[in-house]
Formats: sequence, structure tokens, C-alpha cells
Amino acid sequence: MRAILKTGLLYSSKTKLLEGSCNCLKIFILFVPLLLVGCATHHGITIQQFGKTPVTFNGDTSLLPRGIADFTVSPGDVYRVEINQANITKGSFRIEANTTLRLLVSFERGNYRIMPGDRIKVDFIADSSLNFEAGVRPDGKITIPRIGEITAKGKTTEQLAKDIARACEKQVNDPRVTVSLVGMNRTAINNISGEFVVSPDGKIIVPLLGEVQAKGRTPKELSERLTILARRKLGNNFRIDVIPRRLVPRSLASYDRTVTVTPSGEIMLPLAGNIKAIGLTLPQLRARIRSAVQEQFVNPIEVSLTLISSVKRVVYVGGEVKIPGPYPLADSMTVLKAIMEAGGTTPEGDLNSVVLVHYDKEGKLIIYKTNLKEVLENNKQLQDLALAPQDVIYVPKSGVSKANQFIDQYINKMLPFTKTVNYNYDYNANLD
Repeated sequence: MRAILKTGLLYSSKTKLLEGSCNCLKIFILFVPLLLVGCATHHGITIQQFGKTPVTFNGDTSLLPRGIADFTVSPGDVYRVEINQANITKGSFRIEANTTLRLLVSFERGNYRIMPGDRIKVDFIADSSLNFEAGVRPDGKITIPRIGEITAKGKTTEQLAKDIARACEKQVNDPRVTVSLVGMNRTAINNISGEFVVSPDGKIIVPLLGEVQAKGRTPKELSERLTILARRKLGNNFRIDVIPRRLVPRSLASYDRTVTVTPSGEIMLPLAGNIKAIGLTLPQLRARIRSAVQEQFVNPIEVSLTLISSVKRVVYVGGEVKIPGPYPLADSMTVLKAIMEAGGTTPEGDLNSVVLVHYDKEGKLIIYKTNLKEVLENNKQLQDLALAPQDVIYVPKSGVSKANQFIDQYINKMLPFTKTVNYNYDYNANLD
């Protein structure tokens, strides 16, 4: 018997004897060696009814398939990559390249200082015939009729009034004057105000202020920098507020694409270049993509990775389902989800005895029998087994219960990659 178990099939399941049968059921199942097509390797088989005591192979009692995250990327795999900016607070946001910024210029409290292009009015208190208006020239000066030139740029109206009175005291008996601003030159304000796109090198070019580094700064930090430059160059208490018009840079969208793992085991993403993917699990590949792409951005990003198709990472659904065939193995896919992908069962399908054929990590073939009605009706989620690449799911017809029919239909007719299995029984038996 020991020799038979070493070379054949180890069968573990609750059985019921038919009425009138002996109290002891003896099952001897002999197999010819099972061969993969084109492969001479021998494989043992276990038939395990889920929920029973696990059958042990060389001390290994872990018969359930590993989760999909444990399986590695293969050449030919097709993935959908989506990259988004992680959720960040307003205060922690930092400006990225290609971000659109809006600059708003305002005058803060304090005395206005005259700028080139401004227009001023000078009123002589004692003699209105001497009153005049003048525009501030680009060199910052104005001309006082019959007196000459005087610098106006950078002075308040009170300061300019004192300077004009001092310049006129020899020619005018009472040179007291008042100066008022009748027209502000808004060219500088209008040029600075508006929308600017941060260049790939992280800078913006602002008229009158020049080139300013924006990438990596918060909007508040950039606002403070621009305000300092404006006050220094324009000589006034201007304030420049920075408002990001698009928090998520446009360049992130270029990463959203479908990629195929090349024969050399790489995927290609713009700017990030070729990324080695083969041999990595999905979480590891996701982390590697994030590391490569994060270098291009200041703010933290999130990577979504979805398996679209795979030559190896598929499961096969057959038997009494509406659309039998191979299906991509998605994250957290289970036997029930795979059957739903296949359109559900036909009217003759029996969810009481669904079969899952699986190769364990040692290459041994394990056959599970599970009751999905328990999942649907009694919420027994453990009955809904997790799937692994190349798993085969088979939904039998209702009424298949005898052991010989079970083996004949579930193994001989279902597994095209095995040789015919020879079996015999001392007694007929029903399977639960």
C-alpha cells in the first residue's frame, strides 16, 4: 500500500457507503504516471475536499494557493499604469515643473513711490498759473517749466513736493506746492499679473523681474520671493500672490498608459526610461515604478498597476459555465469571481462540487473540491478559494456524485495535459 501511495494518488474525502455496503470503505486507485505535454516530469496528485484535514506532502500542509501578489512579472504581461499625485495638504504642496501659476499684484499699505510712466499734477499754492502736469520719463525725471529737470522716481508725493519747492525758491516768491498722482503707470503691474507655466527646468520668467526658480517652493515661498524682487526693482510696496491654477502637473498624465513587459523583462515609461520588471511581484514593481517616476516630481505620487493580460497569469474556466475559456488573473480573484467572469453557470451547473486544479509551489498537482453554495447562501468565505496563475476551474453537471464518475469526468475529461488515469474501487461510493 505504501508503494501505491508513493507512485499514485492520495485521496482524502469524507465518504458515505451506499445502503447495504460494508462499514469499511477500501479505495485503491492506481495511475499511470501523469505527464505534462512535451515534458517527462512525473507529478503526484492530491484530491482535497476543502474543509477536511489537509493531506501532507513531505511535511508541507500548506495546500491553499498563494495570493496573486506572490507571483512574479513575466515577459508578455500587459499592465495598465496610472500615476496620480498623492493627497497633500494645501500648506505642504510644492510647485512642480509644468504647473500653471497665476500671479496677482497688489499695493500694500504705505506711501506710494513714483515710478516711470506715472503722471503727476503739481499745484502752486500762491500762484495757480504755475500749475502743471507731467509724465515721469523712463529715466525717472520730470521737467518743471522754466526751472529745469528733477528726479521723481522712487519719491513719495510729499517728498517730491518738497524737492520742487526747493528747486523753485529762487524764481518763485512763494514756492509752496502740492503734488498728486493723477495717473499710475500700470504697465509693470499688468505685465507681472497673469498666468505663467513653470518650465521643465523649474523656472518662470516674469517681465521686469527676470528668471525665478519656482519648482520645489510652496506658493507662499514663491510669493515672498517675487514680492522682494518687485519691491527692489519697482521701488514700491507691491505684493505678489501666487495661485496654482493646476495642482496636478500635466506631465503626470503622460505616464497613464498600457505597457507590455518586453522579452528582456523591461517596461518603458516616459522620462523614467526602461524599468526592469521581470521577477518582481506586483507590489515590488509598483514600488520600483514609483521610485523611478518620483525623481521627476517634488510632491509624492501614487502608482496604480493593473494586470490586463498575461500569457502565464491566466486561469481557465470550463464545464457548465456560459463562456468557458481563459481569463486574466486579477488581484484577489477567487473561484466564484472567475465563474462570474465566465458568465456564471449554465442551468445544469452544480456549485456544490466545483473543482479547482492547481499546481503547488513544488510543481505537484492538487485538485480541490469546494462547495460555492455555502459561500452564496451561508457566507462561508473560506470556501471561495484564492486563485493562482494557470489554475483550472471546472463546474460539473448536477447529479455527478459517484467516485468513479467524479474521477472520470473531473480528471480524465478535464485535464488535456495528463494521460488517462486508471482507477478501480472495491465499492461504489458517494462524495459529499
